[in-house]
Amino acid sequence: MNNPADNLGMRQVLSIRNYRFLWTGQVISNFGDSLTNLGLLILVNQLTA
Repeated sequence: MNNPADNLGMRQVLSIRNYRFLWTGQVISNFGDSLTNLGLLILVNQLTA
């Protein structure tokens, strides 16, 4: 049982419009999470000096 989706390369996967939207949204979300963690680290550092 060979699934045709198993043989997709990165270019073919990113050519799928809805997947590209999902992937882009996840990248933006991860970037926002990283900024939040950095801000919390700076805040804790300033409060505890």
